[in-house]
Amino acid sequence: MQGAMADPRDTVALGGSNLAAGERVSASAGGGNRFLRLWFECSGQYARGVRAADGSAYVGRCPKCGATARFPIGPGGTSERTFRVSCR
Repeated sequence: MQGAMADPRDTVALGGSNLAAGERVSASAGGGNRFLRLWFECSGQYARGVRAADGSAYVGRCPKCGATARFPIGPGGTSERTFRVSCR
């Protein structure tokens, strides 16, 4: 896991805004990939954030506590595909 997420902007804290103010996941990120890779610190496990049916966001749940992480999709967003999520 070392080096894979060196940028602090790749960390998401639940409870407030999921990404930095105004930041979104790029609509074109990953081409045909319809999921994000989410590392949930609470459970110490990876889970997928799948694209919502309306295409407005990627949504994932912590395997341990069930907390929901939502990542809005928009133009000019990040092309990152892996995020660290803190449920606590």
